[in-house]
Amino acid sequence: MSGILVLGSSGLVGNSLVKKYASQNITVLGASRSARLGELHFDLFEGEVQEVIRLAASEVFFCAAVTDINYCERCPDEARLVNVSRTLELIEQLVDNGAFVVWLSSSAVFNGQIKYVDETSYYTPNTYYGHLKMEVEKAILSNSRLADKVAIVRISKIISIHHGVFVDFVRNLKALNTVEAFVDLWLSPVSLEFVCRGLRQIAEERIPGIFHLSGEKELSYSEFVLSLANYLKVPNNLVIPIESESNINKKIIYRPRYPTLCMTRTKEILGLQPEPIDSAIRNFLSTE
Repeated sequence: MSGILVLGSSGLVGNSLVKKYASQNITVLGASRSARLGELHFDLFEGEVQEVIRLAASEVFFCAAVTDINYCERCPDEARLVNVSRTLELIEQLVDNGAFVVWLSSSAVFNGQIKYVDETSYYTPNTYYGHLKMEVEKAILSNSRLADKVAIVRISKIISIHHGVFVDFVRNLKALNTVEAFVDLWLSPVSLEFVCRGLRQIAEERIPGIFHLSGEKELSYSEFVLSLANYLKVPNNLVIPIESESNINKKIIYRPRYPTLCMTRTKEILGLQPEPIDSAIRNFLSTE
């Protein structure tokens, strides 16, 4: 049995992992619902997972999930089917085939209102999405067959030049357009480079248990965009601070005030340190 498999290879982290392995001529196979040429078809919602089971990969990055927090609130049955029932079933089958699984959990297993949460902190989810991730974590850790073969990884906010609101931030700043950014919404940014490096180390060392990959500190979105402006050497007055509550077009369910994750166990076992903001922004912009 050999090979590396990335489940959810069309997503932000999964796609980046596949590209980084491939760029180093390391054999890797992606699997997703929208499988591209050379990938496996894989659909948790429909239960179409036989191809990835038959592959019998030695290392599996489990990046597939319903990650839309609002969708999980609106459609709890569908979200639980994918994020809990079929996720656990597939993890069990992968482990039975001899794989070591790196499963992406979420910082949403915490409510974000408590400082300095680490890998051993008590669960405090305040969203259904976070509750589902907690449920899977508990199931893995309480099952001796899985606990020795699965690494659970929680990650703070990933920033990407090609994803989400961050695309608009950079485009507008470079065009010298004003940018509105929230003063009352917080993040602890990490780059895809940092995340992929951490995930690969966890997989290569095949160490089970809970790990955190986090930014070094938290800052508001407006502070983050100001840091971007400084890095891009554009005027700070392009950044317009606004309150998220005034934005009637967005319903923000998860509002962590303290999104930074302490990496106590991760530092001790892997030697990984939280990513400083300068590094996060430099890596963020270098992927352009």
